[in-house]
Amino acid sequence: AEKNQWLDRIERDPAAYTAQNFLAYSQTPVWMQGQLAMRGASLRVFALANSLGGWQVLPGGMTRIATRDDGPVSMQYGGSSLDTWVMTEGAVDTFSMLPPAMKWQDFAQHQRLVASRVGENLFWMGRYSERVEQQLNLVQVLSDLLSQDAEPPVPHLLKALDQLALSFGLVPKDTPSLEQAPRLFETALVEALSDGNASKGAYGLAFNLMALGQSSQLLRDRLSNEHNRLLRSMGTDFVAALRSQVHFQTELSEARDALSYLAMQLSAVTGAQADRMTRDAGWRLLMVGRLIERLSGYTRFLVAFVQHQSWNQASGFDALMMLFDSKITFRARFQRRQEWFAMVATLVLDENNPRAFACVLRRLRTEIGKLPESHNAIGVLSEICPSFDTIKLSTDLTDPVKGQAVLLTLCQDLNRAMWSLSDQLGLRYFSHAQPQEQTLSV
Repeated sequence: AEKNQWLDRIERDPAAYTAQNFLAYSQTPVWMQGQLAMRGASLRVFALANSLGGWQVLPGGMTRIATRDDGPVSMQYGGSSLDTWVMTEGAVDTFSMLPPAMKWQDFAQHQRLVASRVGENLFWMGRYSERVEQQLNLVQVLSDLLSQDAEPPVPHLLKALDQLALSFGLVPKDTPSLEQAPRLFETALVEALSDGNASKGAYGLAFNLMALGQSSQLLRDRLSNEHNRLLRSMGTDFVAALRSQVHFQTELSEARDALSYLAMQLSAVTGAQADRMTRDAGWRLLMVGRLIERLSGYTRFLVAFVQHQSWNQASGFDALMMLFDSKITFRARFQRRQEWFAMVATLVLDENNPRAFACVLRRLRTEIGKLPESHNAIGVLSEICPSFDTIKLSTDLTDPVKGQAVLLTLCQDLNRAMWSLSDQLGLRYFSHAQPQEQTLSV
């Protein structure tokens, strides 16, 4: 009876009562410790299903080998693998799904595409980089002006800097003027420096640094690791440094170390953008963004200093050169000749000074001309450049009285043109409102 019970169990589930002796693995030679040795091997082959419901076993495969002669063949126990080939005397099919070796023609055709989203982030990264640099220069000029050791500033310079501080968003619009209440103005300026959310209506350094960091978040494959980390950390580093140095948020002079460190970081950012990025359409959009912002900001610098006659005072002249980051250039060419035409030649007509209008416009034309299908943008530049005749302007700007009116008109025209140029680039490359190709290639 007991034997019959076992037979019933085996018939109901025969697989549960099956035993098999261990089958020895096949052997394959391996080279170990300078000599041949035999190891257990297990062959794995590959088969492809066809559309007719059949299978085709591929020649060759992969052989797994054991770590020792009598051990299990398993990668979990330290095993390794060998390619297995099938030798034949006939012709061998040379088809391969691997790409062939590249030739020069292939390299020329492999263009790096730039999606509209990537291009827009690069464009605005350039604009925010330049905007932060201009704001930093302006804050440093204000810091020197408001320091306790500085000489009392002339009213004309106070009016110009007050106008620029409002124009560049360094203080809220309801802030008392720099001339009327310098300490209240300084307090509002210091508070706005670390306000990354623009909670009081001032779009100062912290706000633009945060925006610069956000523009880099989607560009990791285009920036080096150091460049990317620097862009993302500058805002938080600057705010942390300010809060550790400015105790009562009233003295701008206490923020000098934080401002100096930020200036050093911005120099690193500029160097990375100029020297460590591939010169494709994306990089050109970044540089075009910087140049547009540069010309837009510098025209406002000149307008404020010319309108308030701040340029013809020694302190105002030096401040203007610092805002343009052209103090060294000016002194190398003109020493201390603080004259009208020397200033105009350095800041407007000099095609070798990267901060001068003439040089910025020339670079803009070059970079935009290398973008694909940039006809509208080139059209906007063509409307500007004929009016920017260096030879004619050098004559019109010679006389300080008449030249000031010419310069003010030129600055206002250039400022409007930069806004129009930015809009044209946005419609052409970034906007999806109209059905058009939104991918750039070199």
